Amino acid sequence: MNIYIVYSSPAGSTATIARRIADHFRRDGESVELYDLAAVKFLDEREKAEPLLRRIGEAGQKGLLFAGSPVYVGHAVPPVLNFLNMLPGGSGCGFVPFTSWGSVSSGIALAEMGGIAAGKGFRVRGACSLSAPHSQMWREADPLGGRAIPLEAFAGFDGWLAAVSGPLDGQAEGGDRAGLAALSALDHPDAQVREDFKKINLAGAASEMTPRKVETEGERACTLCRSCAAVCPVGAIDFEPYPVFNERCIFCFNCVRYCPSTSITADLSAKAEWLRKASDRRGEAREPRLISL
Repeated sequence: MNIYIVYSSPAGSTATIARRIADHFRRDGESVELYDLAAVKFLDEREKAEPLLRRIGEAGQKGLLFAGSPVYVGHAVPPVLNFLNMLPGGSGCGFVPFTSWGSVSSGIALAEMGGIAAGKGFRVRGACSLSAPHSQMWREADPLGGRAIPLEAFAGFDGWLAAVSGPLDGQAEGGDRAGLAALSALDHPDAQVREDFKKINLAGAASEMTPRKVETEGERACTLCRSCAAVCPVGAIDFEPYPVFNERCIFCFNCVRYCPSTSITADLSAKAEWLRKASDRRGEAREPRLISL
């Protein structure tokens, strides 16, 4: 079997899951490709993904694609959604979405990712969602989701991976197990959450994101080191001559988090308070969600 693991992970939690998946299949001697979309600053450029898309299409039913994303405003991040929309149709390749979410809401990311892949003829084999540290709370003493995904979250991981990669019990491509009907298992269990996130996404929430400021004078003045551009997962920073955030931005705040001279600033304290209240209000269980179909 050819295993493809494609992900975006600005804060690192989704990458942790991706590596655990890769380690499992490498131990079994399978062919594994681990593909970080941020490594090529992918947002929606087909030429950057074309070789991988071609290999996935050629693998057919001998392939299994895992696609991973953090949950931003209830959805998978744009690089992952754009990659899935570029998948070749009719390959019959298996598909498993996985997400990390910052303990506010896991949203509708699994269902939307599964829906895109199933619509292109991929066989949805299962899904995974793990609670993780919230990416905008790294400064907090007690961030939502803790400091890292706990080891116990992976307690049933190998069994789940064996289930989603096992035989299809003779079901033909396009059968119920591969079809859109099976996607209901990927839905968020709360109907209100499903309705809420159908009405809003990252682009719609852009105006509500905490503003950033680039210091150009004084002790914290930007040194033009371009570290912010290096850690930006989508190439959303231009220099004029100081950093300017363009329309590609997905609001991961890596530029703020990793600026070595703390020249890029954002006051996230009010957002942290709002996130805690939202988490309490939604009350979503943080136990691992491991689905096999």
